[in-house]
Amino acid sequence: MNLQKLFYLREAFKNSKLSQSKLKSLQNKKFLEIINYSYKNVNYYRNLWKKLGIEIKKINGVQDIKKIPPINKKIVLKNYKNFISNEYRRYLKLLHKMPSFIFMRSTSGTSGMPFKIYFNPVAKDYLDAIYGRALLKVGYNPTKSLLYYWWQQTPQKESYHLFNLYRKICVPFVLNEEEQLRTIQTIKPEYIYYYPSALYFMSRMILCQNIELGFNPKLIVSHAEINSETMRKTIENAFNTNVYDQYDSNEFSVIAWECKERNGYHINVDSVIVEIVDDNYDEVGCGEVGKVLITGLISRAMPLIRYEIGDFAIKTEENQTKHTCGINLPVAIKSIEGRYEHSEFKKNRIVTQKSLLEKFLSLINTERNLFKLQILVNSKNKKIIVNYNTFGNNETLEKVFNKTSLNGYKVLFKKVKDIRKNELTGKTLLLESKFS
Repeated sequence: MNLQKLFYLREAFKNSKLSQSKLKSLQNKKFLEIINYSYKNVNYYRNLWKKLGIEIKKINGVQDIKKIPPINKKIVLKNYKNFISNEYRRYLKLLHKMPSFIFMRSTSGTSGMPFKIYFNPVAKDYLDAIYGRALLKVGYNPTKSLLYYWWQQTPQKESYHLFNLYRKICVPFVLNEEEQLRTIQTIKPEYIYYYPSALYFMSRMILCQNIELGFNPKLIVSHAEINSETMRKTIENAFNTNVYDQYDSNEFSVIAWECKERNGYHINVDSVIVEIVDDNYDEVGCGEVGKVLITGLISRAMPLIRYEIGDFAIKTEENQTKHTCGINLPVAIKSIEGRYEHSEFKKNRIVTQKSLLEKFLSLINTERNLFKLQILVNSKNKKIIVNYNTFGNNETLEKVFNKTSLNGYKVLFKKVKDIRKNELTGKTLLLESKFS
């Protein structure tokens, strides 16, 4: 198993150098394999496709993906047992006794509906290799430790560790920012893999209080949350290094990632199919915002096909699709724009969670006293509540908001001891919106 994971990493590297035509052929092959497997082994797909008259023989490749109806988290939860493959369902009782037969991850519950996702061993090893490739391509040295923001002090041992590769040092997210920073300064990591919200708060503390970091990391990889431009620049200024963003989820592992050019996200087409679609599930045009649908090509234990993950993204502009980085995986995402439920739907456009967050953060980023904040937008009563934590007073903060056009919204300020985190994941929602 250990050697298998390294074998898949080697294969993943080879895939990243394939021509576009060969990558399409590889994706087509994997797509047809997962479609046929799901029809034979997953009750939900077989029953639905039969009911709708979908003939598997007439699905000849990714070009026919629209023949398959999309699914979402509500559908999966309602039909949960029927999404688990008949081949692997019998192993669920052995999950804790013999975990080598089947693996489980739980979604973060960002939408308020967490659930467990199952992976067969081969899928887990392959997806770990895909994750490893994304890190290596931005300059990570696998013989060095990677600092993680994590729920526990000691990470689960992985087979890579037997080769002294991809070692993780974890900073528990129960620590506050001061404690996290002291821990990081003691460790002095060269490579950091962290949530952008936690890094942003630490970075504001470093910059506002002129804290001497005492070390210079070679790179930072942000993941699991949206990372706005203001957040990225603040983190880079504080840590004096480049930040590379990843788009990942517990359902699919790493979906897409920035290379060293940081001009769009490479899609892992050897593990997923990504569609960016409108309300009718038609592909949006270049530079347009759309809903993200993901099809997993690897896991047989619980296949998710055309899964509406709940995120918005912007499709890459035509002039962004070609990079000089030497990575041939297509650059199909310009920006990850955040969750549906925290975005505003207007007549002819969508104001995304990320664009709203960037608007507010760019206003207050020069406020030296401000440490942490959370912005709550409620369109029903036309109020914006700013929960904040400062090193001093908030007079200038109020002036900044009052001088800004906020479309008739009343801004209320509330000084708090701390900004709440998700107790299960450690994530901090910097902008929460409720639009009627």
